[in-house]
Amino acid sequence: MDFGAIASIVLIALGLLGTDAVIRPVDIAVRFEVPPSLEKDGFSRNTAELIFMDEFQRVAATKSLAAAPTLKADRQKSMSLVLAETLKMAELVAAVQTQFGIGPDEMTVTIFVEQGQAKALISGSNQKSGIFQQVIVQRTGESLVDLLRRAADVGAANIAPYLTALYLVQRNAADRKFQDAEALIAYARSLLAPTPLNPERARFDNLLGIIALFSNDVPAAHAHFETAIGSDPRGSVAIINAAFTDILLADYQTASDRLEKMLREAPPANEVLLMTAYMTWAAAKRGTNNLKAAEELLAKAARAYPFGRAIFDVWSSTKEALGDAEGAAELQRKGQENAARFENYAEIASLYFQLSWEAGGSVLRSRFSNPVVASFR
Repeated sequence: MDFGAIASIVLIALGLLGTDAVIRPVDIAVRFEVPPSLEKDGFSRNTAELIFMDEFQRVAATKSLAAAPTLKADRQKSMSLVLAETLKMAELVAAVQTQFGIGPDEMTVTIFVEQGQAKALISGSNQKSGIFQQVIVQRTGESLVDLLRRAADVGAANIAPYLTALYLVQRNAADRKFQDAEALIAYARSLLAPTPLNPERARFDNLLGIIALFSNDVPAAHAHFETAIGSDPRGSVAIINAAFTDILLADYQTASDRLEKMLREAPPANEVLLMTAYMTWAAAKRGTNNLKAAEELLAKAARAYPFGRAIFDVWSSTKEALGDAEGAAELQRKGQENAARFENYAEIASLYFQLSWEAGGSVLRSRFSNPVVASFR
């Protein structure tokens, strides 16, 4: 029997789950090994697994506007594999997955002690980068819990480097220690094809621009965002962020021009991005003291995504500048009502930092950061 016939039989046999249950890799299979010495100290394999998976799921839950979620892990077997084993067809399912080149990602976490020092060996494979292996050595004063969390970050980075880098940027925003994120970004970029256009590389360059803003280095941030646009000319996230730095550098016309072009030629489908684009454009108009144009753009921003918080702060300020104190107060109230609903994204400068249309303004953290995003362990 040829392979095509075998594949058809397997797909038909598993048809009640849908063919994507066979073809689509849903889970990352994670296995744990813990030495008896740690088991005796009360650090069981189950405990290690729970700590590791908690951190891993934190990375997986990171919200991104620039890339679709790509990370999911589960200790349970997928339904397709359970059914395949029940039907004694596991080998055929594996053959189908191999033929399609979409076998499930796998990762093994081995905790061991060497010369009194705990270490974690992360090894596995994924469809994109192939086989990986790395030893995580316990640092001086580092607890076993923190070692496991760091190991989870490394494991996630090998499977979803961008999402992990974004998570590290958000997690370390409070102390501004971005060494791990920068190292991961540099490594991930080195693996990408050096083609002129590369949307994946653009996402990493955009993150470098966000990191630069944390250091109040607006020229460096601007350069990173421009580089990202060069790799992905239609990447709305980097375009909006470049306009944000244009405004900080008092280049209001450039900010207006690039946003007008983007919204005319390729407006983002995502409502939060659309709102942010109009809000940033309005700030550029504020820079030229064109208050009426700014208010019109802010109204469009509110229609695109009426649950924002920062937008109503900018709009209230504009109303106040127009002499409408009552309208300004109403917009402030509306913004406060949205405080619990608004979601922040670290990829977007004008959602993570305050918009400023005054020349030479410093980069300040947004007062409206999502508490879920802004909470750090």
